[in-house]
Amino acid sequence: MNNTEITGKGNCLLCGSDSSARAVGENTVFGERYTVCFCESCGLYFLGAQPSTARLEEYYASEYYAAPEKSGIIYMLRSRFSLMRAWSQYLFMSRNMDEKGPASEKKVLEVGSSDGSLLAIFRRRGWRIRGLEYSDFSVRKAREVHHIELEQKNIIELDPAEEKFDLIALSHVLEHMTAPIHVLEHCKQLLKPRGRIFVELPLAPLARECTTEELGLYLNTTHLYDFRPAALSSLACKAGLKTVSLDRYSYHIPGLLGKYSAAVGRAFMLGALPLSRPVELGAVLLAALTMNLQFTMKADPMMPIDLRSPWQGFGDVLRIMLAGEK
Repeated sequence: MNNTEITGKGNCLLCGSDSSARAVGENTVFGERYTVCFCESCGLYFLGAQPSTARLEEYYASEYYAAPEKSGIIYMLRSRFSLMRAWSQYLFMSRNMDEKGPASEKKVLEVGSSDGSLLAIFRRRGWRIRGLEYSDFSVRKAREVHHIELEQKNIIELDPAEEKFDLIALSHVLEHMTAPIHVLEHCKQLLKPRGRIFVELPLAPLARECTTEELGLYLNTTHLYDFRPAALSSLACKAGLKTVSLDRYSYHIPGLLGKYSAAVGRAFMLGALPLSRPVELGAVLLAALTMNLQFTMKADPMMPIDLRSPWQGFGDVLRIMLAGEK
């Protein structure tokens, strides 16, 4: 987390508007009550006031993975999805990177590496890897599962004069940071010429795209910010970065099961299996089988969807590839 915090519920991070931002929910995840605001001008959700940097670092180091650590079933479900999502992300990045030069000369930095699934894919392909991760639980899992040593430090601590990277990946990380613009600006300084920055984060629903219950559940998470496509593009622009590709992905669900995408998302992202609803449970299991089959065949277990289509539920994500040179 960066030490610069955005505070005051009227101050939109992107456009600075205080007239078009309105309260739409509340967040209690960090132990206190925070107002969640939505800026009508740029499409950004943000906490009106934020937890302290010290509280955030403490939370992500020790509490964030406390539930999965206690529940083996939830952890196995999430870790399997994490592995499939990492493969999908790798395929996306490989299509949008400068492939010149041998892999052994390329370096990737992942910020928020979780259990190291994505870094393991790059390592198998000859890349030099480096990962940063706050969570004690994830650092231990990365060591046990992938034999990868992660560093528990802030990306702002990395000195551009000491090391630069061909690729910097931030998967489901930027929305947790107090100052995402400053983080991206620092990432830009850490890039080699022709380097790329990859960001994946959840697509935030509009109120008209979901139920009041779903919106409340979505907003009451560990996110400090939530993004619509225009807001993510604006964030990149303000950080001085060029958008190479902006896309949207969701689960690879068979066509007839499309109406159950929300149940699938809750199962994979939240570990919430619909045990009392047999039809929904069947849809989740079939979606999991389909994704596993795609993954086994080295195909993409996630599928691109139209940026303009309605929210698909938890698991509906935005992916953006950025270049440091405009």
